[in-house]
Amino acid sequence: MPTLQKLRELAVLTQAELAEKVKVSATTISHWETGSKRPRASNIRKLAQALGVSPQDILAAIQDTLSSRE
Repeated sequence: MPTLQKLRELAVLTQAELAEKVKVSATTISHWETGSKRPRASNIRKLAQALGVSPQDILAAIQDTLSSRE
């Protein structure tokens, strides 16, 4: 499964564009992509909708990001 960053890139969105769609800051998107912070359940749904994937895909992407940090 691709990381959250890869999903965003596949959707051809910048961090700022995704942040606008999810109603968070670009810094927050960056934190999620690096795994330093995790999105809340409500934001997982918004991310999934903005990226055209399922919430389960977002959860898997977050897990992949966290696994790659270890």
